[in-house]
Amino acid sequence: VTVIIMCLHVSVSALMRSLFNITLPGTVEIVMYYYMVLVAFLPWSMAQKLGEHVTVDLLTALLSDRVLGWLQFAVDLFSAAVTGVICWALVSMALRQIVETGWFGLPVWPARWLAALGCGAMVFVLFVQIISRRRLPTNSLTKPEVAL
Repeated sequence: VTVIIMCLHVSVSALMRSLFNITLPGTVEIVMYYYMVLVAFLPWSMAQKLGEHVTVDLLTALLSDRVLGWLQFAVDLFSAAVTGVICWALVSMALRQIVETGWFGLPVWPARWLAALGCGAMVFVLFVQIISRRRLPTNSLTKPEVAL
């Protein structure tokens, strides 16, 4: 939905500039500080929850269930740590820039909090998955299907 609204906003701005020589004030800032943040950071946790992040199963298809389970644990733990550091940096930046405004007086600090929220949600989903996968018996871990 956000991508469609962003495309419409940019298209209307371009049409108005081309046809009437009028620019919509703040279009670049709104796209840069709000739409792009919404599109980039907020879907992370849902993609992780649904298992729709990009994976390369070429080598992992050859691993045993036990090794695959430990590898998934290590990858999830590493991902949570890196995303947690990014979240901490975004919160720190948001706290320092809480009164920052853009060129047209548009407050840009809420976008910093949206990015931190997206990262925080990703860390939460990763930890829930780590905990839930550790409770499953080893033989219930599913191997990725190999397409021949």
